[in-house]
Amino acid sequence: MLRSLRWILRMMIKFALKNPRVFIIVFMALLVAGCLSFLSMPRSEDPQVSQPATSIIVLYPGASAIHLEQLVVNHLEAALNDLEEVKEIKTEINDGIVKTHVHFYFGTDAAEMHAKVITQVAKIRGDLPSEITSIKFRKWSLSKLNIMQFAITNDSVGNNYDELKIASEVIENELKLVPGVQNIKIWGLPEKKIKVMLDSSRIAQYKISVNQVIEAIKRSGKVVPVGKIKINSLSYNIVGNKSVEKIADLKEIPIIKNELRVIQLKDIASVEFQYEDSHYFTRYNGQEALFVTFGKRESANIMHVSKQVNHRIKECLPKLPLTTSLFRVYDQSEDVKQRLDSFFYNLGYGIMIVALINFLFFRLRSALVISIAIPFSILFGILFLNVFGFGLEQMSIAGLIIAVGLLVDNAIVAVEAINLKSSSSMSLDRSILSSITGVARPIISGTLTTICAFLPVVFIQDVTGDFIRSLPITVIFTLIGSLIMSLVLCPLLSSKLLNKPEFFLPTKLVRFLQERVFKWVSLGLDLVFRWPKGALLVLLAPFLCSLFLLKDIPMSFFPDSEKARLIINVDLRRDVDLTTTSRVVREIESLMLELKEIVCFASTVGRSNPYVYYNLFAKRATGSHAQIIVEIDQQENVSEVKRYLTSRITKMNIMGVVNVFELKQGPPVDAEIAINLMGENLDELARLSKDVKEVMSKVEGVTDIQNPFDEIKSDIYLNINKEKAILLGVSLAQVYQVLRVAFSGEDIDLLKDKEGRSYKIKLLINSDKKGEMAFFDELFFISNMGGYIPLKQIADYGFEERLFSIEHHNLLRGSTITAEAKSGYSTLELTRLIKMGLDKIDWPEGYRYRVEGDKEVQERAFGKMYMSILISIAGIFSILVLQFRSFIQPFIVLFMIPLSVSGSVLALFLTENPFSFTALVGLSGLFGIVVNDTILLVDELNRRLSKGASEGGGKAIILSVQSRFVPIVLTSLTTILGLLPLTLRGGGLWAPMGWAIIGGLLSATILSLLVVPVLLKIYIGLNKK
Repeated sequence: MLRSLRWILRMMIKFALKNPRVFIIVFMALLVAGCLSFLSMPRSEDPQVSQPATSIIVLYPGASAIHLEQLVVNHLEAALNDLEEVKEIKTEINDGIVKTHVHFYFGTDAAEMHAKVITQVAKIRGDLPSEITSIKFRKWSLSKLNIMQFAITNDSVGNNYDELKIASEVIENELKLVPGVQNIKIWGLPEKKIKVMLDSSRIAQYKISVNQVIEAIKRSGKVVPVGKIKINSLSYNIVGNKSVEKIADLKEIPIIKNELRVIQLKDIASVEFQYEDSHYFTRYNGQEALFVTFGKRESANIMHVSKQVNHRIKECLPKLPLTTSLFRVYDQSEDVKQRLDSFFYNLGYGIMIVALINFLFFRLRSALVISIAIPFSILFGILFLNVFGFGLEQMSIAGLIIAVGLLVDNAIVAVEAINLKSSSSMSLDRSILSSITGVARPIISGTLTTICAFLPVVFIQDVTGDFIRSLPITVIFTLIGSLIMSLVLCPLLSSKLLNKPEFFLPTKLVRFLQERVFKWVSLGLDLVFRWPKGALLVLLAPFLCSLFLLKDIPMSFFPDSEKARLIINVDLRRDVDLTTTSRVVREIESLMLELKEIVCFASTVGRSNPYVYYNLFAKRATGSHAQIIVEIDQQENVSEVKRYLTSRITKMNIMGVVNVFELKQGPPVDAEIAINLMGENLDELARLSKDVKEVMSKVEGVTDIQNPFDEIKSDIYLNINKEKAILLGVSLAQVYQVLRVAFSGEDIDLLKDKEGRSYKIKLLINSDKKGEMAFFDELFFISNMGGYIPLKQIADYGFEERLFSIEHHNLLRGSTITAEAKSGYSTLELTRLIKMGLDKIDWPEGYRYRVEGDKEVQERAFGKMYMSILISIAGIFSILVLQFRSFIQPFIVLFMIPLSVSGSVLALFLTENPFSFTALVGLSGLFGIVVNDTILLVDELNRRLSKGASEGGGKAIILSVQSRFVPIVLTSLTTILGLLPLTLRGGGLWAPMGWAIIGGLLSATILSLLVVPVLLKIYIGLNKK
């Protein structure tokens, strides 16, 4: 097989040398396709990661959490659990609402699973209560991510929503004209309705039921066609009722006729236009505002969309009402531009450094041949990234930066081999053919080992794997391009550019490496060859020492995003109303208005801010929750502002938790520290939750502890005697309708004015006693016999204590106690200490806990990464066995892996970088990179020995080292220096990975020149015996 491949390669090189125009056209076509791909590829700041999951939201007004669990959740979860692809089911049960989140295994078709969920729920719909008002399904998708957020404020006195609405509609209409814009949404604008406020005393006086009012309003709005009539040869439609078109018409609707007169709607109710009471508030810099957000289509280029939006917005500003102002809260394109500019800067410097090394160590034409590998390989990688649906973001560009130092390695080896052969008597083409076929095996195997090191990372099936997938794929595609370039394009260019003997002469720097530097290496080899076993132990000492340093290197997962932005989450006691939460947020806003470092802030009270960051998901909309997004003038001030706000907020008397934090990179987690309890009995779960919270509170560094069982709320129960109601002639439908109107109001009809605008008519009951229990006593019904039936005659009501919510985890009841880590404390270490305390609790049978949060996500991701490293090492070993046809020599090559680890550990320790997930990815790639130098040495030695070298084993090894010394040093140098810009300027995400590769490659290169020769000498000695 190897001979066949070698023959195919020889034929391909011969064909290229004889038909250069054909291959030049092919390569030019690939370059053009790569350039077009670069210009058209979608750009984003981070990878487009989305979990295969679907959420189900069930609305059942008036039902308690306990009743919802029994009547809805148990049926729902049982049906969903029948799906084989389901990985996890989590349910949050609150009064009147159920949210079930169904997570599927990675690799499944999210759209198909979403359809299956809908089908499963449809099957059991008949088993669910008929009183359910809504069942909604939401497929998790990044297409809902907003790329821009605007704020519209009104400078006029009072809340003039009419002008804000006009402004928002102008902006919305402009945005609809921009190609690529989707999901335009207005936030904070209450709906304008016609509110019919029934006077409780008057409807009681006239004995008019709510149902009679509803029927009268609905009846008046109907246009009844009676028929046609022909008059004077003309046909006319006869309409039996004129539609209601204005409030004045609505007020005059007749309800009933008593002994004296007709009672009209205006006699028992006030009728007027009003904006609906807001369930949440939106503010910009403390001023009431509306938010306008929108996303983009997946195929759209965010930079193009943003440019067109800004142009449209600028044009529409004169159309806005004079008292309104428009502000940009968030623009993802600015983050994308800043991030991509930084990465392209690092990529550009990496390319310049690598090219400079080539031109310093090689003659101009040789350096030109090698340097051409850079643009070709990069554009080749970009082309296939685009073909496979990837875009340009920080992971894919980081992959290009890693590949820059690697992609010239093959070209350096090829050109160096051609230089060595140039002094022979063969013609140039034969010399090129002989030299390339001679190094083809180590080039191919070296490329395959590097690809094999990155390949298993591609197949990690979870959120973290999805997040980093474009990095290894970029490296792999770019290395494939480099391989093609070195085996085909490099010989072709060499035949045209290196056609004179002087072009092959070594430069001064190469002679310096060959004569001066190698002299010291040769002395070192003579020394270690005298005492090979002792020297081996001494050379292994760095690896053994590095094991002791590991415990002093902190572990981390993903760092903060390093943006000039803060998020403030306000979570008060869940029985706190919207007004109180708004007052707390006002206090926080007043603190921020004092700080000159804060550019602007947007507050959303009653829900979370619109979805603008890929791993910052909205919390449940509730009156006790608020979120503020804060823009800082520069990133250097973020920590200082965070400390100041945290210290000031801590001194405030707040009934809840306020968390000030920076945006993080990587997969999303609900809380840094989370302990999930599972069991059946709620009382026992409450007791255990209290014990868990006590354990967590004793661990120094843990803050913002939240236990759902801490909050018990007082509710009003309302038990309707259904049998008695029916006996008295009151239907249950009538009872529920009156209660909805009394406590929430109900939309009962539409009014369409002459301009075609429609307004919902909302019916409510107004009473001076509405905020008291006495309001219940005012409610009544009219029986089918016309009798007056008070509510208290068919129902009893009073106060009772209830849980706010019930959690289910994989069909079991549960409770999740969450906490955050104080600044300067390790989340993993805190979780470990908490776990030690939890293990001391006497857990009843059937009850257990599970650690979630950062630790769970990190352990899962690291575990899969460790497995991918083992797979990559096994793959590398298989490739080496195939090349060397030996089991011993591959072990000699793999011996470089522990030596490289020692350099990585030392580099992380000295630079004070954590052992992060990206560092682990760097180690995985490093293992494929460091074996390349050893492959060159072993292959050269085997070549010499196969030709029956007259030198002894030691001499043959030294000559092999000398022959491959320059390419080994230069390939390592280009990789190290090519990574330096990303390492020094890439921030907390990329510095650990860069130093892990640089430190490992540096130590492996130095030690490989001594350790590998010693191992080879021992190996040759054993073979002689």
